[in-house]
Amino acid sequence: QLTCWTQSGPSGPVAAQRPAPASEDALLEAIVECIERPLDDATQVTYLPIGALRSLPLARAEWRGQPLGLQLPVVTSLDLGRTPIPRIPRTAAVLADPESDLVSARREGEAVAEALDGPLDVTLRLGRRATEETLLATLDGSVDLVHFAGHAAFADDGWSSGLALADGALLPAWKLLSLDQVPPVVSMTACESSRSEAGGAERLGLAQAFVLAGSDYVLAADVPVEDQLAGTFGTAWARALAEGAHPTAAWLAATRHTATVHPRSPWWAFRLWTP
Repeated sequence: QLTCWTQSGPSGPVAAQRPAPASEDALLEAIVECIERPLDDATQVTYLPIGALRSLPLARAEWRGQPLGLQLPVVTSLDLGRTPIPRIPRTAAVLADPESDLVSARREGEAVAEALDGPLDVTLRLGRRATEETLLATLDGSVDLVHFAGHAAFADDGWSSGLALADGALLPAWKLLSLDQVPPVVSMTACESSRSEAGGAERLGLAQAFVLAGSDYVLAADVPVEDQLAGTFGTAWARALAEGAHPTAAWLAATRHTATVHPRSPWWAFRLWTP
């Protein structure tokens, strides 16, 4: 069943139940119906998915004739009770094409570094320079923003999902939790870097592990994405951040731009995670 809670004056919230829709589109429509009144005054939609809802692309749900994610920032929260501290990024590190087999990822890395350079002090590591040792040192350092463009490997247990690095190394999600600190903002345009599977217990992916480790905003892809789509989103995201946009506003700007350039591709695949 789908339960919709609404605030109803001093008596408190009221629950209305309905049969769970069978299709993804119908479920998205039902969720929007539940939150339609609050959306009128909303500046952001915060989504706390559990179980089967974890992979639901709320950004593409229709509201007033347009996808919700083209009208408002849609962020996904782990509900950790930690509020991100507003801060302006000063430093950034970009790692791209670690396995030297993705020309598009290399171009994306160069474009992202170019977009960020100036407002931020940027370090770019391409190909064999993007090693596990380098990435771990970068993540555990004082850099404010890290962007990764390359391959990610998904594993059913979540903890073994990892970022593919130079020399065949794989940085698994579980190792992120051993770091003393992680960057406030992390972006990964790698395929399925946000994916986790439903099971008897809640499971995590790379993006969720970064948030648990302490990151405030983590951008990652839910599904496999084409290289050109990833490059378009990653570059637009970086340009918005370089212009001083808050990560939620940068996500909205990048989503709108990507949907315009790639209207028939899964432009909604990039999810922004928060605590």
